[in-house]
Amino acid sequence: HPMFSPMLVHLQRQFTAGFDHQMFDLMAWEPKSIGGLQYNLMRNGFSPRFVDSPTDLRHEDADLYIIFAPTRPYESDEIDHLVAFAENGGWILSAAGWNTYPMVRSLYDRFGVRLENVPLGASDGTAFNGAVKMADAYPVVGDGDGVQTLIESFGQPVAKIVRHGKGGLIAIGDSQFLYCKNLEGQNEQVVMENVRFFRDLMDATFARQAQ
Repeated sequence: HPMFSPMLVHLQRQFTAGFDHQMFDLMAWEPKSIGGLQYNLMRNGFSPRFVDSPTDLRHEDADLYIIFAPTRPYESDEIDHLVAFAENGGWILSAAGWNTYPMVRSLYDRFGVRLENVPLGASDGTAFNGAVKMADAYPVVGDGDGVQTLIESFGQPVAKIVRHGKGGLIAIGDSQFLYCKNLEGQNEQVVMENVRFFRDLMDATFARQAQ
């Protein structure tokens, strides 16, 4: 599922991103591929690491774990490992809409957030005082300790950030949010609002740890 990329390096040190790559060619540039995500991760100071299972993930080796368009539910031991990863300072970035929510529901339960089946479709959102382009948005709800709204669209929260231990979960209610078509593709096809959002999100999440 997830990825990385270099150009404008905003961080003080190199970070590592691990991701679930069940069904994607990482450097493909079709609209529903993730080559653009790879570029954006590298651009923001991350180097890639492929992870076959979250149980292979250690915070000593990775700072970020990315999930999107998951094709199977996570097992209980994988969820335990991801929760421990967050507690020890790692961050989980998950992009899942209603069609893939059953795959991450148990993980989200552990962090106190959930999706609602209210399709908002392609819509404009706001985050970090700027615009964000959603491809197929659904509300993400939850108001427990450490839960904050990250993106709003049509007055609804469509992304939440959950601080848990030294790290946490970033849950975006849009399975297509990190695809090339919604971030960066070939032939200078760039959704600049989302490239800026991704940069600001990585800076906000990791800048304190980089100092």
